[in-house]
Amino acid sequence: METTLVIDNKEYKAVYSGKTARLYRENFNSDLMIDIQEAQLRYQDALRYHVQEGIELNEAEMSVIVIKNIGEDLLCKMTWASIQAGGNKGMKAYTTFIDKVEDYNGFIEQAMDWFGFVVNGGQPIVQPDEDIKEEAEEESSKKN
Repeated sequence: METTLVIDNKEYKAVYSGKTARLYRENFNSDLMIDIQEAQLRYQDALRYHVQEGIELNEAEMSVIVIKNIGEDLLCKMTWASIQAGGNKGMKAYTTFIDKVEDYNGFIEQAMDWFGFVVNGGQPIVQPDEDIKEEAEEESSKKN
């Protein structure tokens, strides 16, 4: 999978591949697939809770749920590893790259979009309310 991310008005090719996983593992001493799966579970649990409680969320609140449950750290590291895997010239080490990001909010938005693209095969990270309600109802009926 690949896409183009725009960070501080500069285009970067981002790639999700075996190379991305290797770079992530080598640089952060962690397994990207496990980190993604754990983040997905936290995110889904948070969404399920809000749906079951009847709590409606606006776009800003959804962003908080994404960042809180997926984690800013994972978003940054995965995005950096993906950009590194994309073969962009002049790429810096992780801390140098992050330190030089001027529009950090814009970077995090790009990182959230990229995470959603990778996890959902190009589908949006936020499911339509009806899909979430159906999942919560199915789970609730299984418990009864």
